[in-house]
Amino acid sequence: MFFKKKKPKIEFFSKVPGVADIYPIIPASKFSPRWMKACKDDYIRSKDYRVPSHLQQCPGIFDLFKHGFIIPLWHDTVIKTDGENEAFGYVHPSEVLATMRDGEPVGTHPYNITKFLPKRPHSIAPIVKFNTPWHVVAPKGMKFLMTAVAYTDTYEFEASTGILDPSISTELNVQGYWNKKRGETELKAGHALAHLIPLTEENYDYEVRDATSHDLEWFEKRTYYQIHGFKVNKALLKNMYNKHFRRK
Repeated sequence: MFFKKKKPKIEFFSKVPGVADIYPIIPASKFSPRWMKACKDDYIRSKDYRVPSHLQQCPGIFDLFKHGFIIPLWHDTVIKTDGENEAFGYVHPSEVLATMRDGEPVGTHPYNITKFLPKRPHSIAPIVKFNTPWHVVAPKGMKFLMTAVAYTDTYEFEASTGILDPSISTELNVQGYWNKKRGETELKAGHALAHLIPLTEENYDYEVRDATSHDLEWFEKRTYYQIHGFKVNKALLKNMYNKHFRRK
């Protein structure tokens, strides 16, 4: 008897109940900006699918969205910039959002941390950090590339690029560049913040859900693992992560 090999699973869970129901993390294949639909409609109207010069036939662009997931904004927000100060302001629908998440939904990093990062000429000085309630648990050894969502309809926010190792940090917080130096811009809940791409060629299943008691227990353990010494022992942290989530 032959047994079908079980696919590895990537699990996304939210510490704020309800977010997974209305603004879930989605496969990138389901992301459809307005220009993409217009391009496809134009290609269909051309009625000549042999023409190799249409953008719709460019694998370098469209195959990108066959991989990974889109992390959405989980609440409406307004970002305010005045073109003069290096700071920015923000407004949310309710202060309760911070209570639900156990921390401000939007923030930044101190200048002494980000001062070496190159900034776009059209970006404000501080990094804008969107703190989400999302966490990811992945098969043992799997890391992710987190990067900006390419070819979006708007470019007010551009996520910075980096590697996420869930065994070190499960948090899916998105930081990047704000590209509007003056004015107020409203981002609606569901706005695509970042593209998260697993660094693997394996096929995998995925699950999007609210946090379980087992998930939440990890954060209590992790706090101790991180603060018991003067320096975080990453090897220990990875080992305990794999044990807790039974990553083989």
